[in-house]
Amino acid sequence: DIQTFRRPKVLTSTSLDDGKAPNILVLDADPSDETDLKLIQELKSGPCARIPVVVLAERGADLAAIKAIRAGADDVVLRPIDADEAREVFTRLASTVTPDSESHSQLGKVIAFMHLAGGAGATTLAVNTAVLLAGKTNLDDTCLLDLDIQFGNAANLLDLPSRSPIQEILADPTRLDRQMLESMMIQHASGIRVLSAPAVPLPLTAFQMKTVSTLMQIARLRFKYVVVDLPVALVSWTDAVFEVASALYVVCPPTVAAIHRFSHLTRLLQREEMTNLPIQIVLNRFTSNRFGDISLSQFEKAIGREVRHTIPNDYALISASQNQGKAAVMMEPKSKFAIALAEMLRADLGAETSRGVAKKRSFLGIGY
Repeated sequence: DIQTFRRPKVLTSTSLDDGKAPNILVLDADPSDETDLKLIQELKSGPCARIPVVVLAERGADLAAIKAIRAGADDVVLRPIDADEAREVFTRLASTVTPDSESHSQLGKVIAFMHLAGGAGATTLAVNTAVLLAGKTNLDDTCLLDLDIQFGNAANLLDLPSRSPIQEILADPTRLDRQMLESMMIQHASGIRVLSAPAVPLPLTAFQMKTVSTLMQIARLRFKYVVVDLPVALVSWTDAVFEVASALYVVCPPTVAAIHRFSHLTRLLQREEMTNLPIQIVLNRFTSNRFGDISLSQFEKAIGREVRHTIPNDYALISASQNQGKAAVMMEPKSKFAIALAEMLRADLGAETSRGVAKKRSFLGIGY
């Protein structure tokens, strides 16, 4: 049941089809008009709090999609309407509507991975996380953004061709919309879409805060899960990822050097008054009984906080995965590595995610 309104003067719950609320409301609006933006805000805070609102806007209008989403719209369909794009939007929103569903944003969840140092394995975890989440449904709803624009190699780990699509964004950030983003992505056999790092390294300052913020908003608008691989550095634009992250994984090896680096990161975030980030520490390549390893309790005591996640050291599997360009969770779905990673996602991304990760794709072979 879809109802369409064009800039109504008054819209209340009783005006929605004689009191019967639609499953989806389509609003023909101009996101550059403050009156229309206010209308979207009023709808989502009032009669349409539990109804997905889709805004029809002109393609090419300056940041039309971003403005509509920030005002509260659940999604945007751009004119001239692309049939496949519109079908994807309405199919996805319709699948989220239940009679008892509570009000919630339809924007995708951002799962970001931070490197404290090169070689920590954050990219490996990011790639395998994206593949696990893509296994949740048969929908085209998961993407991987490799924002390590100097040394990113997510494409190599998936045996995908490297190219430099990000430079197109830098040339004219105002052109960035859903269609442009999809055209720059490569689709992997697992179902994920990958925005690869540039073939030629770029300076970290090549990105501006507004550019990355726009990229994240459009990705969240298009995909249910947005996995981000960050560079081995903190720069001003990484804040745009931090602000929208549902989970921010700091990947550390179980070493003294990692303890020192995490302590430095903690002090930096405190100085910048960024103390409410959804940071989770992941001890990667963890083997509790290997001679010389720091124990979990020792690591926690040294950094002064709990470590909720450990990923076991499976050198043979990860090495074979990287050499073959195939995700480890696809090669060995019942490995300790795959099970630990799936458990981590279940713990941090909610029950709905965990049920899907466990049951919808047979190659995972993991039940909860």
